[in-house]
Amino acid sequence: MRHRGVAILMGVILLALVAPAQASIDTGFDPNVDFARLQTYSWKDSGGQEAPNPMTEKRIHMAVDKELAAKGLKKVEAGADLLVMTAASSSTLDRTNAEAYGVTPNNWFGFIPSGHTVGGSYKGALVVSLIDPRTGKLVWQGIAHENLGVDPNPEKIGKKVFEVVGKMFEKFPPPKK
Repeated sequence: MRHRGVAILMGVILLALVAPAQASIDTGFDPNVDFARLQTYSWKDSGGQEAPNPMTEKRIHMAVDKELAAKGLKKVEAGADLLVMTAASSSTLDRTNAEAYGVTPNNWFGFIPSGHTVGGSYKGALVVSLIDPRTGKLVWQGIAHENLGVDPNPEKIGKKVFEVVGKMFEKFPPPKK
């Protein structure tokens, strides 16, 4: 029986290691806003918080346009019920590990440290904000904690953008009070 429990635990750990990381998504909204009356939107300049890659920024706009259209909102150039603004960030944190405390013999320099590895961790965020153009107040916001700019393959980044934005808008518009 004990071996079965260990086997199950090892399976869960293995699954956690090989399963793709899911973006953490948070959304919030103003409960006093009647989202049923909102029918149009326009894009607002992000003020310099664009994605690190212009192609990624374009895909973010395409993904948001797709989700808002699926929710029945129409994109207009002026006089919109909502303004859409996005911000994206991406960074890499390099780290060095010395996992072994021994030394390795070397013919030219005597001994060199062993067990030295270099790696990195990536972090980033995508924020989509919906703003009331009359008041300038934020009415809805989605935040995805996901790095969108580290993969050199633009198709993989594009797929990730559409997945993340799709999850962000799953429960939009928010339920009535």
